[in-house]
Amino acid sequence: MEAKLAMDGRPPVSGPVEVTIHAWFVKPKSWTKKRKAETGHHVVKPDVDNLVKATLDGIAGVIIEDDNAVCSLIATKAYDDDPRLEITIRERR
Repeated sequence: MEAKLAMDGRPPVSGPVEVTIHAWFVKPKSWTKKRKAETGHHVVKPDVDNLVKATLDGIAGVIIEDDNAVCSLIATKAYDDDPRLEITIRERR
């Protein structure tokens, strides 16, 4: 749904693309204050490869014609107070 809104009626990109995916997760409530104060990478499930697959499946046919057009990929997952998924797509020539 968000992908369709972001495209605002434009057709999907048909050529090669570079995709950057940043996934942000909330720190678990069960963590101590000390642990919550620490910054760090999200090293528990979901695995980053599963996040990438779900994200690319979600934007295929909407933002990009097909996920086989992805020629470069960067994916990260970390903690933040504002959970979100940030996706950047750049056309490659």
